[in-house]
Amino acid sequence: ASREPLDHALERMDLALAVSAPLALALAWAFGFWLTGRTLRPLRAMTAATDRVVGPPDAPVTAAPLGRLPIADPRDEVGQLGTRVNALLARLDGALAQQRRFLGDAAHELRTPIARMRSRVELALLAPACPPGPNGASAPDGSLPPDAAGDDARAALADVAADLARTSTLVDTLLRLARADAALPQAALADGWLDDVVADAAAAFHGAARQAGVTLDLAGLEETPARLDATLVHHLVGVLVDNAIRYTPAGGRVAVRVAPDGAGGAVLEVADDGIGIAPADRAHVWERFWRGAEARRRAPEGSGLGLPIARWVAEQHGATISVGVNPAMAS
Repeated sequence: ASREPLDHALERMDLALAVSAPLALALAWAFGFWLTGRTLRPLRAMTAATDRVVGPPDAPVTAAPLGRLPIADPRDEVGQLGTRVNALLARLDGALAQQRRFLGDAAHELRTPIARMRSRVELALLAPACPPGPNGASAPDGSLPPDAAGDDARAALADVAADLARTSTLVDTLLRLARADAALPQAALADGWLDDVVADAAAAFHGAARQAGVTLDLAGLEETPARLDATLVHHLVGVLVDNAIRYTPAGGRVAVRVAPDGAGGAVLEVADDGIGIAPADRAHVWERFWRGAEARRRAPEGSGLGLPIARWVAEQHGATISVGVNPAMAS
């Protein structure tokens, strides 16, 4: 049989392959280039948006909120990545805003005691020195005798010392809050007795309660085992009892109660019959530096940081803290 038809068929196949193979490769390359570009286009847009968010290396840090990445399709992998990055940027915005608010509040709270100290020291320095007059009388120029000037200086220094003590306490509280914001673990939990720690912390306020004419009742401390950090709980109890005494009028009563909750936990309650907190204000008492109008009027020297610290201590122990109504005052 002749092979000529087969050879012609093979030649036509070779020619078809020689023509179609480059064309197919060109089409495959074009399709791959188009598909790759279409796939990477959202990534390029996100990269450009990220450059705008970050800004140049020498750009100053501003208080403006961070931008967000554009998301073409939130259902695909690139869109899901962009969604998570946007969530991260939102958290960064919140953290930066909280830090700016914290610094502003801290500066505002520190400005007043520092200004008072400066004014008192300047007044003490402006007091004229005078030679002693006869029988301790005033000098001819009308200035105070040395003893009176010394008393004034000592009184000014006593005021400055009190302001410094309050400022030092405020700074310590701010540092504790800053560490809490940084999520640094500070609670060293150990097995102990909550009633003993509460009794020790509250007993230190018997003198303040007598001075304020308030009855401090510690009869409700039941034996309660708990896993706790005694130092932090001591601070928590101090905050709650101090607030209760400070905002309870003379003749009032502050009761501290500790008892097991029946589920392996413990309950600490500080109740008073003081001025109370308006229902509309109870959601704000955990905000830093927030103080109600009545609280500012009754105790203007407060800082508004005690209850936020108390809530942080409770969170360190996996506990909750809340403000309720004293049943004795419900009527």
